[in-house]
Amino acid sequence: MADQGRLRQILSHLALITEHADEAIVIIDLNGVLRFVNTAWAKMHGYKTSSELIGKNIIAFHNEQQLKTALTPAISQARRTGLFKGRIEHVRADGTAFPAQTKMALVKDEAARAIGLIIILTDITERKQLELKLSETNEQAKQLKQQIDRLRSDIAEREQAERTLKQQAAELAAANEQFQNEIAEHQQLESSLKRRAAEFEDANKQLQNGVNKRQSEEQSLKQQADDIAAANEQLQNKITELHQAEQDLSESADQTQQPTDEPHESEHEAPQMDAEKLKTLSDLAKRLA
Repeated sequence: MADQGRLRQILSHLALITEHADEAIVIIDLNGVLRFVNTAWAKMHGYKTSSELIGKNIIAFHNEQQLKTALTPAISQARRTGLFKGRIEHVRADGTAFPAQTKMALVKDEAARAIGLIIILTDITERKQLELKLSETNEQAKQLKQQIDRLRSDIAEREQAERTLKQQAAELAAANEQFQNEIAEHQQLESSLKRRAAEFEDANKQLQNGVNKRQSEEQSLKQQADDIAAANEQLQNKITELHQAEQDLSESADQTQQPTDEPHESEHEAPQMDAEKLKTLSDLAKRLA
């Protein structure tokens, strides 16, 4: 009874201080029963007045999952250490949940005995939404950064590819120029070869003409040689005849020089025959000349 009296006295003083506060404030006894509720707590949880909440247990503002994972451990820590700070989700009268930044402090009497807990809430729905948006923004920023990094990487790869292509293009241009030069040299060589072939063909024709001319000359010379051989044969025959004629003339001369007692008719015929032989020998000499 003394504890209840002191608690009511504290509550009366606290009501004057917290009625118009923005934070939701309640005081519960060690059994979890609400002994004080300010207007902000009632409105925060979807109730019209704070008086209708007096006597309710604190578990009325939480579901089983919240009790198990958040409220019960928080109360245990506050009773053990005297203070708890953290986020605990609450349930409104319509069943919707909202996050609240929670502070719990142990209430003691003059003898330093625990007589209850004071709980102060700040609805952080907007903050959580902002945090969620911030998280989403950070995620978007992260994705954007990744996209920018990929874009930069793609740009770097593209620039590298462009540099490679330019280098390859330059190499191809140089190779093409060299190829064109080789083609020009080949064409020049081909033209030179054609010119030399034409010159060789002309020389071959001239050589063939020379060969034909020489063959003709050889044939003519052969014919002349044959003619000379025939003429030589005739000359040999004539020489033989000449020798025979000389021999005959010599014999005739010998006979002419021998003395005879009586002239014969043949003595007058011998000079005539010698004249014919001399004429023959003269004609032969002219032919030989």
